[in-house]
Parts: sequence; structure tokens; C-alpha cells
Amino acid sequence: MKLNNKVIIVTGGAGFLGSLFCELILKFGGKPIMLDNNQERLEKEIKRLRKKIKKNILGFCVDISDEKKITEIKNKILKKYKHINGLVNNAALNPDVNFLKKNNCTLEKYSMEFFQKELDVGIKGALICTKIFGKYFSDKKNGNIVNISSDLGIISPTQHIYENKKNKHKQVKPVSYSIIKSGIIGLTKYTSTYWAKDNVRCNAIAPGGVYNFQNKSFLNKVSKLIPMKRLGKKEEVGHLLIFLLSDLSSYINGTVISVDGGRTAW
Repeated sequence: MKLNNKVIIVTGGAGFLGSLFCELILKFGGKPIMLDNNQERLEKEIKRLRKKIKKNILGFCVDISDEKKITEIKNKILKKYKHINGLVNNAALNPDVNFLKKNNCTLEKYSMEFFQKELDVGIKGALICTKIFGKYFSDKKNGNIVNISSDLGIISPTQHIYENKKNKHKQVKPVSYSIIKSGIIGLTKYTSTYWAKDNVRCNAIAPGGVYNFQNKSFLNKVSKLIPMKRLGKKEEVGHLLIFLLSDLSSYINGTVISVDGGRTAW
């Protein structure tokens, strides 16, 4: 399974999953372009990958909800590589446990200001990147888009696993996450048929819980919800991404593939 010098844009490229995606694209012979809104994190990940893989990697610090900036980046990439083959819409503001501890994210109290920030990255940013790079793919009669959704775009969160009795407010998974990840599935379905005649494919991956050194209490709670009784490894998501970006998946289009140990099957 090779990517044969395919140039792949990865939004949120310096984040938890994004950095792994870029690493695997490099390992399988592709050329990842890292887009991230955090300059320090971006530089750190580019340095790490250059040292580990011994290959050069291009990255841009950018707000993906800025259509003008994304257009400028597209032109810079084309100037350097002459072609672009794929887009991974991965960027999202996924509040971590510390954020949930400090902020009241219940539906009744949820901040519309923060909701707008999440929408700007998770939906508006994905739509802008799809619009700009998808049009390029359509013109070239070839291209591939993979959107990163979530099992929580398919099923509702099991709220009790986020509870912490030490908090002064009820700790929950914010409603915004479900809205955005469901929206990503809608964008996938729409895009997959919109440019299909131009040989532009679009699919989505819906990961379940992925292990990232979460505390033992949380791991025990969430594992009980999964038929395989464990969280996934980030590589188990990444290898599916490589398959969908490769020519081996050339007739797969408009599909949402869950990588969740069977959680959404229950």
C-alpha cells in the first residue's frame, strides 16, 4: 500500500491524530502538508518528523476558517509541488478534561462564544478547505478527501463517564462536539456525490475513544461501553486513513467507517 508521492493536506496536522497522520503519510511514500493554528506546536512536530523519518515536510500556521489564507496556501503548495492529491479534514477544537473541569459545558449553560469558535474550526474550516481544494480536484479530474468525524457523530455521548463529583458543576461532553461531528458526516455525503463524476472521492472515518493516557477511572468507564473492552490505538485509525488515501480504495466513496471496537453496533 503506497501513496506514491501523493501530496496530502492535513488540517490540525500538529495535533494528537494529525501528527500521526502526517507521519504515516511520510512512511507510506506521500508528502503531507501540515496545517495548524499553533505555531509552536507546528514547529515542534515538523522538527520531530524530520528527525524521525529523515524527510522534509512542509507546514503552515493558519486559521483554516480564513478563505483567503487557504487560497494563498493552495497556490504556495502548487508552486512547490505542482500538484495536490488529497485533503484530510481533521482539525477540531475538542475540549480536554481540564477544560471541562473549569468550564460549565452543560447544555443549559454552554457558551455561544465558544460554540462559535468550535464551529469556525470544525465546520466552517472543513467546508472552506473542501470548497477550495475540492474545486482544484474537480478541475484536475482526480482527488481524494477524507473527513475525520467521530462515533459521537453517530451516537449520543454517554454522559456519566465524564462526571466528576469533585467539580462544582456537572461535567459533560459539550453538545457542540456531536453537532460538529454529525455535520462532518453530512459534508461527506454531500461532497461524495457533488464531484463524483470528476473522479473526486470523499469518505469519513468515525473513531471511537482513542487511548491518550486518560486517567484509569475514565478508561474503566468507557471500556465497559465497547464490545472489545478497550480504547483504540491511534495507529488503528491512521492505517485506515492511509488505505482511503491510496489507490486501493478507488471505488469507495461516500462511506463513513467506524473505528470504535464495535461501540456503535450496540
